[in-house]
Amino acid sequence: MATIVSLVCEECNNEFTCKKGTEKKFCSINCKTNNRKKLDSIYYIEKNCLICNNLFVSKKKEHKKFCSYKCSGLHKQLISHENRYCLQCGNLFSERIKYERKFCSENCRSIWQQIPENLNNRLNKSKFTIEP
Repeated sequence: MATIVSLVCEECNNEFTCKKGTEKKFCSINCKTNNRKKLDSIYYIEKNCLICNNLFVSKKKEHKKFCSYKCSGLHKQLISHENRYCLQCGNLFSERIKYERKFCSENCRSIWQQIPENLNNRLNKSKFTIEP
């Protein structure tokens, strides 16, 4: 047989009963949600997302800056890319920082390489590195 235990609700201080082994802190769901709302102001904080500027709720201990994985991914993409000007046509294009690409397209690169001054400059550099 199950033993019945008498307990006091932590929220409203009313007495309630439950089975031993399944002790609860609150007498009802309303008391539980009211208590949670009080604790939310202690443990949670509202912040603005750095990408989309939407409000989101985060734990105070966590140093979240973004409302979702999508915004976090966009931020990583933004900080890993930079804007560069094409050496041939002067157009602005976006490229990852770790790549040394200097042209907006293959067409611009091939045109730039066919210019005689650039060709002679590249040949002189390669001769300098080959000869001791």
